[in-house]
Amino acid sequence: MQGESTGINPFELEPDIKGNKPFLNILDKVAEIRALIATICRNYMGRTLNGTEITEIEVIVNQLYAERRNYNRCQFSF
Repeated sequence: MQGESTGINPFELEPDIKGNKPFLNILDKVAEIRALIATICRNYMGRTLNGTEITEIEVIVNQLYAERRNYNRCQFSF
């Protein structure tokens, strides 16, 4: 049926529980998505992601969550 979920959504973000308070673990979700894209690249393109690609995935996925869901973007410190 139209409008019904028919499978998994790797971008879906569900709250985790830390103590008694629910929170959104964006960093773990970004790592999961990066690993998924790396697996696709390795299996279908025969290569690994380079450092620039990994960084871009992390930045863009964080931005998407911040824009779409009004989450505070994770800050990276290098």
